[in-house]
Amino acid sequence: MKKEILILAGPSAVGKSTVADLLTAGGHFALVRSATTRERRGDAHDGEYFYVGEEEFTRMLSAGAFVENSEISGYRYGTPRAEITRIREEGKCPLLILDQNGVRAFRESEYAPVTYAVYLYGDLNVMEERLYARELSGAPSVEALLRFAARKERNTEEYLTADGIPPLFDLLTPCDDAAACAERIRTAMKDGAEQSEEEKTNITKKLISEAEEKKNYHIN
Repeated sequence: MKKEILILAGPSAVGKSTVADLLTAGGHFALVRSATTRERRGDAHDGEYFYVGEEEFTRMLSAGAFVENSEISGYRYGTPRAEITRIREEGKCPLLILDQNGVRAFRESEYAPVTYAVYLYGDLNVMEERLYARELSGAPSVEALLRFAARKERNTEEYLTADGIPPLFDLLTPCDDAAACAERIRTAMKDGAEQSEEEKTNITKKLISEAEEKKNYHIN
């Protein structure tokens, strides 16, 4: 069956938004905005969401409006079915940026047969540098410091448990070059390419090894 929905997932600061921007710039893909209860941060990611209050979010959830929903750092997020329908009716391919739980929800939804999920991975040290630049430039607040520490730790933990990644994703691809990564995804989805289980397993072994090395370095 033809794949008509694209999901990008991966650790913080791996480059998901950059790759999404490159894909949507071509006109075929359109970003699905998530509903969230968090406040605007005034950064480049604000356009990825529309903002609702707790009461409205709860109402939408009760009405079955979301394909998936989650709570992160005290804020609620959800993917509205209406957004996916709107984009598909425009003749475009819905593109989502989700965590692994979100991908799992899509795999269990009515959209499973037409969903193509891609996991982006990169060097943990490079991602840490990007997180530092994003969160701690200028005079960082206590909140920013805590957010940086939490995301850095979450990235390492995500790699340590990477053996759970292969069943969820059609493609695992490096994101050291965003343009090349976007082109690989575009081509793979068009061809309906599925990475072999052996290749995905070998990649996850490398991710686990990298995370173990980093964790042991900090302990020592």
